[in-house]
Amino acid sequence: MPMGPEEFVKANDYTLVVSQVYATEKLSKPTLTKIFNFAAQEVSTIYERGYAREGMGVGFAITRESKNFSELDSLDEVALMRAKLVDLGGHPPELPTLSKPRKLGN
Repeated sequence: MPMGPEEFVKANDYTLVVSQVYATEKLSKPTLTKIFNFAAQEVSTIYERGYAREGMGVGFAITRESKNFSELDSLDEVALMRAKLVDLGGHPPELPTLSKPRKLGN
């Protein structure tokens, strides 16, 4: 399903909110949001979707998952989002160094 453009919002000096709306849904507007909190070293992923029947809204679902940076397989995306937050005028702390590279499935 095609996604709309990413929207980047500086919540504060150490938090970046990144949202995307699925472009093909007319009524439900599913949205994927990632919140990068550099002070807490945590990224939260939130998926929101409304449900419609016969043109009327009938429900809403939210799925949320949070992970510490230390639980991630790579900090590549986190580093990109930190740079984006700095571009937006934020002052996040430096990224931690992963103690050892992790592989998928471990």
